[in-house]
Amino acid sequence: MSCKFCSNNRTNPEWELDEEQVSYAMTIGTSEKGYRVMYNKVPYRPLEITFDVWREDLNPSQWLQVAGYFPKYCPECGRKIDEYDRSKFDNV
Repeated sequence: MSCKFCSNNRTNPEWELDEEQVSYAMTIGTSEKGYRVMYNKVPYRPLEITFDVWREDLNPSQWLQVAGYFPKYCPECGRKIDEYDRSKFDNV
């Protein structure tokens, strides 16, 4: 059974996509100023943990992803995430 962090349209057939469920992201843990670790869940993709840096030298200033990780197990409940073909995402 999936938890609220790893539930998606493939694990929960009743999970209907609407405009509010297009994506879900939240900051996890603590980081130094100008850095963040994000938990991202986007429909039709496995959950992803990203590492971002704030770039003031860009116009406009913005967060820039510098690394990403698609975990094989949910970091919250430990469920194996196997509903996606991982080969499509391992080299993203």
